[in-house]
Amino acid sequence: MINLDLEILSTGFVPKANNSYLFDYLDLRLELFVEKHQTTIGYSLRRSTHDREHQLTANGEVSNDSFVSLQCQPEEFRIIPATPNRPLLLKPIHAPNVFNSQEIRLWIAVPLNLQILVKNTLVYDLPVRQLSSTWYGEPDEGDLAYTLHCRMVQHKNIDEKNRGVIWCPIVLKNESPQIMTFSRFLFRANLLPLFCADNLFISAETDVIYKGQDHGADVSYGKTSPLEFVEATFLAQARQTEWDDNLLRRSFHFIKSISNV
Repeated sequence: MINLDLEILSTGFVPKANNSYLFDYLDLRLELFVEKHQTTIGYSLRRSTHDREHQLTANGEVSNDSFVSLQCQPEEFRIIPATPNRPLLLKPIHAPNVFNSQEIRLWIAVPLNLQILVKNTLVYDLPVRQLSSTWYGEPDEGDLAYTLHCRMVQHKNIDEKNRGVIWCPIVLKNESPQIMTFSRFLFRANLLPLFCADNLFISAETDVIYKGQDHGADVSYGKTSPLEFVEATFLAQARQTEWDDNLLRRSFHFIKSISNV
């Protein structure tokens, strides 16, 4: 059995017939058994709060059988990196204070998903690290999200050994006379395309412009590789390429409502 690592996946992994492959990292164990006209996929997702493994379907439901056989040529099978399939409710361990006319550029590590495609059709969407579900918004309107406790670090402090993540730059700009500070932020990583550089998975940048307690903030999600990695290799489009104003307004309101000035 051939061990797969994230470096192989970042270069466009194509399996070869009559081989078996294993990817085992953090919460995900993925096995591939490749024949000339058929590929068998098996996977399990570990839960750190339990002693036993749970076999989960693509929808996250418990299943006793985690193996499926697909009729396809090896070249029709792909594994690509992706952002999580929901927005992330970020809870920084040490949230920064951004003063008037100040701009701060920080990075966060977002756990990676792996998408399995056959003939360009998504078959599985698997997290490398499982996150807890949460709800953001009103009871009758909001977003199902994941909770992510994270550190916001400068570019020079990116941990290159932390491989099962996407490094996402966030630019915080304060255009108000008040201090910008927050304890949580709904981060829509699914609106960002992915790139690879220096053996790291990275995303386009997110700009947050704080207008003041009464005006909230403007949030925009980029489409190109960040300044620090201008020669990065493009890997994947954003999960969601279009969105409406109501979706973004919910993010603005959230930033506004938790600002502590």
